[in-house]
Amino acid sequence: MTTTKSASQTNIWLVGVLVVALITVLGTIAQQSESEAQSLNPTLRSLVVVAPDAHIADLRPGFIQVDLVSGTAPRALVEGSVLSDSDCTPDAQGVSHCRNLIDYAGARVEVRHHHKMTEEPCLSPTEAVNLMSTEAYTALQSAYH
Repeated sequence: MTTTKSASQTNIWLVGVLVVALITVLGTIAQQSESEAQSLNPTLRSLVVVAPDAHIADLRPGFIQVDLVSGTAPRALVEGSVLSDSDCTPDAQGVSHCRNLIDYAGARVEVRHHHKMTEEPCLSPTEAVNLMSTEAYTALQSAYH
């Protein structure tokens, strides 16, 4: 009888520990989303790096989708610095497909910025930008809701 009671108490204790651990993990994830939302600099243009031929269906106003050419998009929202802007000649529809090299946190990523010059200017060398992956953008949007 004592062994059964002791095993039941141990199981209850383990369930309690698991619940506390789960709450701690969920709290940490929520804090990370909040800190990412707080680190978005509203004075900078915000770039979301997507895989080639991918598309974000409901991109919020104020965010710019750019296509990954080479390198790795940052896992979290970071501030980057534009190093170059090239291949800006518009196509027959008036869309430029600029190539930009962006430095962030000791890494570099090359992207294509598809835009009409009359609606959105090119990224300028030395311009600071908010830079994020699609996953970081999704987490950021979740923090706003």
